[in-house]
Amino acid sequence: MSRAALSGLLAFAAAAMVLGSVLGVAVSGSPQATAVAVGAVAAGLGGAAGGLAGAWQARAAGLRGARSLLAATLGPLAGAVLLLASAPQASLATLGGLVAVAVGAVAAALPALARPAPRGRRRTAAG
Repeated sequence: MSRAALSGLLAFAAAAMVLGSVLGVAVSGSPQATAVAVGAVAAGLGGAAGGLAGAWQARAAGLRGARSLLAATLGPLAGAVLLLASAPQASLATLGGLVAVAVGAVAAALPALARPAPRGRRRTAAG
């Protein structure tokens, strides 16, 4: 489970850095409402990247059911909470960003986890 959460956290962080640098420049000088909306979309995309990476590793670890979804979404959610803890700011935009990360992570993880396992030779510890 920790492998999936860590992968999700790293993917969320990478997506947040890329999207933040690109979209930060794009919305500079825009009205605040536009910047908040773009930030929520970016948070959702970052959550989706983390959820997809977490789902990939959850499947590789053999997790199934609710445990796989929890492992897949734990990384992006932890990343969002860490970002909020680094600069606490109580506002509706902050809550919206956290919700966007959660929705993006779950929306990306569910289809990836619902796919049937690939057929063929499975790798085992013995080879």
